[in-house]
Amino acid sequence: MRRVTRPVTVGKVTIGGGALPVVQSMTSTPTTDIGATAEQVLRLHGAGSRLVRIALPNRRALKALPALRSRLSSHHEPVPLVGDIHFSLAMALEALPLVDKIRVNPGNLLEPPLSRAVGAFPAPDDLEPLRSLFRAARSAGRAVRVGVNHGSLSRRIVEGFGRGVDAMVQSAVEYVHIAEKEGFLDLVISLKSSDPWDVVRANLGIASCCDYPLHVGVTEAGFGLQGRTRSAVGIGLLLRHGIADTIRVSLAEPPERELPVAYALVNAARLFLIPGAPRGGTPRGVTPVEGVQVVSLREHAWPFTRIRFDGEDGHVYDPVSGRRVRVVSHSDPDRLPGEPAILRVTAAPPSPGDLATILAAVLDSAQTRDIIELQLPLPGPTAGGADRLTEVLARIAQPITWEVVTPLASDLLRAMVDLAQLVEAGLIQRLELHHGIDEADDRASALDILQGLGTGQWCAHIIACPQCGRCRIDVAELATEVRRRLGARAGLTVGVMGCIVNGPGEMRGADIGCVGEGQGKVALYAGGRLVAHGVPVEEATLRLEALADALESERAAGHH
Repeated sequence: MRRVTRPVTVGKVTIGGGALPVVQSMTSTPTTDIGATAEQVLRLHGAGSRLVRIALPNRRALKALPALRSRLSSHHEPVPLVGDIHFSLAMALEALPLVDKIRVNPGNLLEPPLSRAVGAFPAPDDLEPLRSLFRAARSAGRAVRVGVNHGSLSRRIVEGFGRGVDAMVQSAVEYVHIAEKEGFLDLVISLKSSDPWDVVRANLGIASCCDYPLHVGVTEAGFGLQGRTRSAVGIGLLLRHGIADTIRVSLAEPPERELPVAYALVNAARLFLIPGAPRGGTPRGVTPVEGVQVVSLREHAWPFTRIRFDGEDGHVYDPVSGRRVRVVSHSDPDRLPGEPAILRVTAAPPSPGDLATILAAVLDSAQTRDIIELQLPLPGPTAGGADRLTEVLARIAQPITWEVVTPLASDLLRAMVDLAQLVEAGLIQRLELHHGIDEADDRASALDILQGLGTGQWCAHIIACPQCGRCRIDVAELATEVRRRLGARAGLTVGVMGCIVNGPGEMRGADIGCVGEGQGKVALYAGGRLVAHGVPVEEATLRLEALADALESERAAGHH
């Protein structure tokens, strides 16, 4: 069932109020380039972005808005525009009549940005500027998205509540109370982080506190399969919980590539999006499991991987121990007692309830004592029986290998959401993937998915923000080069951020990283501290590699 929220209108688009989730994206062109920005707005809108957000980093961008809207006016369907504003209350007030909605983060709207002089600015106690913004938005008839980002919490909130999920929820609740005191109710709320499980926890928390529509997304999901998996966790799971009213997939890729992912995630949860749930909801704990293994066929053994070889006699073999294990179907009446066996459900049942029925019958039989593992397909997209399946799976003592067989990217995204739900419930031990052109590709993809699910780290974790109109570097190109040079370093977290909005804050969670700070320039960070600024972007990867080498040497010395 779906959380029922109050409706908020943006142009001719309704967010919340029982409407299906609204997919949106953001331009990556400089807003001052009116022609390029208008072209990209129309391209995104034509591809399914029902709202399009544009960056307003300075007054030049603000002054370009009338000409941009004029250029868009010839389009047969008006495109609702959302102005993205940071650091300047004056610009937020000026933008109100020029866009259909504004997005602000009060954490940096009320305080100077984090800079090299960390701690140099006192935390303000005066919230009147925010009150004046809500009063102006009410008068102008404009909606406001109040965005709380983990990477840019206000210092006052950090001093009182720390930097965790509770601080994000507390921050949002405070802003809601201020808006309500000013009689302003056209609010959309977002709580975002680069950690998708924190996104889930934070949104489950705020959903229990109010009935405003929620904008859901992972701030810096990254790119590739890991980025899509992290989006499946932070967006797909919340869609399944029925509390996402508008979504944006934030990939460090061209924004046009975000939209097919967003719609695949909505479709993966469509059968769950039934209006009628009580307002708010009960937060649930999220406890990702540890030690997930990959099951691969005919591949070199890695320390964390159990390898199986198919045999012609219906058995599989562990090449390390030489153990011979029979694979039997759940419907096989000829299972021999006393012989270790892997029980395999061979065809994907259409719904979770159908898989629950099969497993319940197996558990109720007397033939499970020699079963050492179950190999199960993810159920099909038909809804029904999810709670019952969870109850049955909890009764299974043997390890479970979940088998994903899909050649289609959209089906793989649905499978990622299914796997995230299993991780959330603590009901996954192993994954067997059949998606690519060969087993080596499947193995690499399975590891990317498992790392995106937060169940382990087998290569470098790259926090990369999506390109936007504030960036003066090519984030996607730099992030791709960083992964090429540093991707094999397991245990290393690298941040690649486009600007100071969330960049310095995200560096606290990265071992090393860089933040765009001008045309073709970046600042370098190590251990959350600034170590260099004004570095040409062409030198960034080599400089980061040197920082990674120094960190590895330091860690190695610490072990002796």
